[in-house]
Amino acid sequence: MPFRIGKTWMILAVPVLLWNDPHACAACRRYTLQYETVPCFFPLAEGHGISENGLVTGRYSCTGGNYHPFIWNGRDPISPIALPTGVGEAEGIAINSQGVVSGRTAESNGGTYRPFWTVNGMIQILPQLPGAFASEVTGMNEDGLICGYSSTSPTLSAAIWNNGQVSQLRGFSMRPSSVANNINQNGDICGWMGTVAAGAFPAHAFVWRNGKVTDIGVLAGANNSQATALNDVGQVAGRATFGTSATGFTQRGWFWEEGTGMVELCTECTQSYVYDMNDAGQVVGFAGIPNAPLVGAASIWEKGKMRLLGTMTDLPTGMLLLHAYGINNAGQITGDAMNLNGNGDLFTFILTPIPTLAGDTNCDHVVNIDDLTAVILHWGSDNEDADVNEDGVVDSGDLMEVIANWSMEDGG
Repeated sequence: MPFRIGKTWMILAVPVLLWNDPHACAACRRYTLQYETVPCFFPLAEGHGISENGLVTGRYSCTGGNYHPFIWNGRDPISPIALPTGVGEAEGIAINSQGVVSGRTAESNGGTYRPFWTVNGMIQILPQLPGAFASEVTGMNEDGLICGYSSTSPTLSAAIWNNGQVSQLRGFSMRPSSVANNINQNGDICGWMGTVAAGAFPAHAFVWRNGKVTDIGVLAGANNSQATALNDVGQVAGRATFGTSATGFTQRGWFWEEGTGMVELCTECTQSYVYDMNDAGQVVGFAGIPNAPLVGAASIWEKGKMRLLGTMTDLPTGMLLLHAYGINNAGQITGDAMNLNGNGDLFTFILTPIPTLAGDTNCDHVVNIDDLTAVILHWGSDNEDADVNEDGVVDSGDLMEVIANWSMEDGG
């Protein structure tokens, strides 16, 4: 293998709560990279969720065997969560800052999925909706409120678990099914309702808030849409299905907020998947890029622009950041990375943003005459570098940012 397990690249220690300056040039944004897997043959490790203090949960396996859930703090080796008797495999989906993990299990005989959370570090199976034969967890907030769904064939029913007790979400205008995909700190839930959010079937994205369901519709031209992420400021993101059984189906990511409706995130992508979003409106997922290794890679969308996360950090030779599954309000991102030079081993990773300098248009870590000149030269345009406050136009607001930070350096 060309790189060592557990190696940390660039700056090793960046405080978790050090926020990325929202008025710094997004093009200058860089991340530290930490990654880890399990010490076995053909290891597979994926980070699915990240807490506000940087704890990661997900799943790992060895030699193609059953999956096991884990917790990882970005410093020490992955810490497995023990499987209870009768459980054949499990995976962590979400984690909060207290280290409580929620996810799904499967029985030893390959049976159906059951939801779980951890109590004192041990897996505790959660109840299902009445009549359900399977259930899955899809999200959890910092207070331990869990969302997901139960299956009562042939329909699915959105559900919420509060302190270990399950309740069905109601009030949906489309039937027969509903699925809750994510939950924010306010207890608002997003997902889909309808037949099924796949193929040519009809389904609409929704937001559930205090018992009321808001239908946010379908991305223009799509067969269906589902909401997979929402933040505490009312923004929603998700994906939509396009195509036919004859031409094939593709997924396209979208972003929604009140007053503007759904907007496609990446028109130049061959496909795109949205997995999570933070309160700054940073959306993470997977973007299909023409001629890219393995068709696509882990991506971030912010201020209407998409960037491949692998271009925003220093990667070991042969490593590809494949999916970005979770992001917290500190801007830390988790997901999975692949070793393209070996057996296709998968690593879980944490990207931590390196603080950027407001007014630095050319990424030279100092605000000076060069940045002032850039603003003047691009005055009235939408130039990405000179638009330091990212409001879509280079104007007096950007000039004031440069003046306010004149002669400041970040030591880069």
